[in-house]
Amino acid sequence: MYGRFRHLVQYDNAPSHKKAPPGAPVLSNMAKSDGCGKVRLRDTTFEEAVFQMSLPSPNGVEDDFVNKGLRTIGSERGYWNVAGQDANGQKLSKADMIQILAKDLDFSQVRQLCIKTLNMRR
Repeated sequence: MYGRFRHLVQYDNAPSHKKAPPGAPVLSNMAKSDGCGKVRLRDTTFEEAVFQMSLPSPNGVEDDFVNKGLRTIGSERGYWNVAGQDANGQKLSKADMIQILAKDLDFSQVRQLCIKTLNMRR
């Protein structure tokens, strides 16, 4: 029917297509400050201890949550103070925080953990 036309296949590589399951701690998707997200972040393991990535809701509603931001996570791990400043008092940008936190295994191995989880379900 359309023999005189040349067909083209187009792939949709939209950034909205997920490379990790909902709630996976992906640094580039996280906010610098604490806040509500669409999905509650999953707890991770940091230095052999469970590390909570969400805070209890300030209004006390069980299903509500507040995800920790990069500033809170880094200060809890001792990388910077609660204001997001390094030891010299310099305010860190979101890119700086991501670069520092990316070295932690719970963030650097998100892809490997996702693959492992998928393989366990098969």
